[in-house]
Amino acid sequence: MNPSLSIFALVLFVMTVELCQPMNQRDYQAQVIDAADRLTDELLGYFGELLQSVVRDVTVGIANTAPSTASKNRAVAEKKEQKSAPKPSRPSVSKKKQVAKKPSTHRLASSGRRSAQELDKDAARVVRYLKEKKAEMRIEQINTALGTTTPQLMRPIRRLLASGEIQKRGTRRSTTYFVPASSLHD
Repeated sequence: MNPSLSIFALVLFVMTVELCQPMNQRDYQAQVIDAADRLTDELLGYFGELLQSVVRDVTVGIANTAPSTASKNRAVAEKKEQKSAPKPSRPSVSKKKQVAKKPSTHRLASSGRRSAQELDKDAARVVRYLKEKKAEMRIEQINTALGTTTPQLMRPIRRLLASGEIQKRGTRRSTTYFVPASSLHD
């Protein structure tokens, strides 16, 4: 049986057992989100390994290309470079542009997944930034300030929303995130 399907079946079983017990809506939502996160992690891990093996196979195939073809392509590229005229240089701009921080390029674990500590650290950075600004912010604004990308922050933000540490308003690109007024005094 496929490992992802067995994990999915296990998650469904656990959810049905847990649904038999009385709980409030917030607990139920948190459990559903946690189960979905676990399933997503497993599926990403499975397909990530599959993609890595395909890339490895393709790169091995490229490395085994005949050397005569590679040298021929190199010679054609050199001829094109000789024919092109030098491009005029751009005048330097005296105004200093505001440049966003570059997204972090820290290496992930061998599985390609971030640990729970890394996710918690990113979540804490988001909460700290939103408390500091005391305003509703879009994900692009948070990314610019923290030097991250949207995919890096979506899982921590989903966890924060599920736990109630932050709230959101709006949909799609107009979604803004903020810290509830009750949490600002902490």
